[in-house]
Amino acid sequence: MMAVSPIVAKEAVDSIEHGVAKSEKYLAVARRQAEAAADKEAVATVDQIGTHLAEVKKCCRDLAECCEMDAIDGKRSAACCKELEAALGKAIAAHDKLVPPSAAAGHGGMPAGSHHP
Repeated sequence: MMAVSPIVAKEAVDSIEHGVAKSEKYLAVARRQAEAAADKEAVATVDQIGTHLAEVKKCCRDLAECCEMDAIDGKRSAACCKELEAALGKAIAAHDKLVPPSAAAGHGGMPAGSHHP
């Protein structure tokens, strides 16, 4: 098995963190709109997505620590990646609850995982 370069892994983490930052801006707007509409369920779902994004950010920090080593600890980084994948999956599932894939026609007809970072 070939080891992943810490530089390549760091680039991946940076890319995910960039996507999370954009998603947080999107969520802030969505939350304001849900509050203005007095849609408590939507506000709760947006907050749930925010919680999952916080998990993603934690996983990114953990993975970034692995990237700072001369050689990446394969077991540790694999565990970080599994946690990251789970947190992203939860965020996407919550987003799809808020904006079901069938209603995503305004987003090109793609589910959340395909059109949001």
